[in-house]
Amino acid sequence: MRHFPVIHDHDGHPDDLISLAMLAMAKDRVLAATTLSPADCFLEPATDAVEKLLTLFGAHHVKFARDMNEGTHPFPDQYREDSNHAPHLPIFKDLRKTVHCSTDQTAPELLVDLLSGSERFDIVETGPLTNIAAALEQTPSIAKNINSLWVMGGAIHVDGNVSTEPSHDGSAEWNFYNHPIAAQRVLASGIPITVVSLDITNHLPVTARFVERLKDQRSFQLSRFTYEAQQIVLKNPHQNYYMWDILTVIGLLQPNLFQFKKECISIVTDGKSAGRSIPDPAGIEVTVPILIEQKAVEDFLLDFLKR
Repeated sequence: MRHFPVIHDHDGHPDDLISLAMLAMAKDRVLAATTLSPADCFLEPATDAVEKLLTLFGAHHVKFARDMNEGTHPFPDQYREDSNHAPHLPIFKDLRKTVHCSTDQTAPELLVDLLSGSERFDIVETGPLTNIAAALEQTPSIAKNINSLWVMGGAIHVDGNVSTEPSHDGSAEWNFYNHPIAAQRVLASGIPITVVSLDITNHLPVTARFVERLKDQRSFQLSRFTYEAQQIVLKNPHQNYYMWDILTVIGLLQPNLFQFKKECISIVTDGKSAGRSIPDPAGIEVTVPILIEQKAVEDFLLDFLKR
């Protein structure tokens, strides 16, 4: 099977950074670019962390750009503050950055530039779809060069995780709630999309048992980085923690760990259910992974992180 180069669009949370590190170190994939939006992060520390991460893993060829769009429903500061700690991980101590964010292009501009040529890409989206929606709005023809789009987002048959917003009914997942119109526009673009929703990520919490197994293999650089990044979020009392973004990357890298089905959904774009992903026979057809086996995924991940 042909492997296309990969673009990772994300929003700078430690889970996103682990996902970025995995893509940078994947042996059979080429990470071409990473783009950042300030949704579940604060922009400056997240930018610093991405630059250090790409330097640490020798990913000097990876293009990096960011945008300023925080979405129509910004993430709470108590979630975003995890990004303040990311640049100060022990593994980054004394690291001299050699990779830097582009100052000449915004994230949507970089996406348009990459996707306007003759090459096709797979895209992994582990944040809101603001950057991709903006790129498609600017140049709709780039959709033809997106071979596949893996999106962490949505809650189709389960409750959402937007529980801190008094004006919301809690039915939406945060990435879709952050910018519901962007989510709806991208899903309706005709791009082949796999939606990794809370329906499946709810089955993969970050457990103490997993973290202890990861701790035991910190002699591997990628394992150590993942362990240190997870310490940030496990200390945050404001949310339960699942492998939302990591599972999305695993879907791209090792799809045989999953079974898949087609599902038609619509996105509520406003009101008390904004961002909710509703099963809808007349909606947009996407692919969703199902029937995850937690131990198999954890075993794959621990083996993958030995690099």
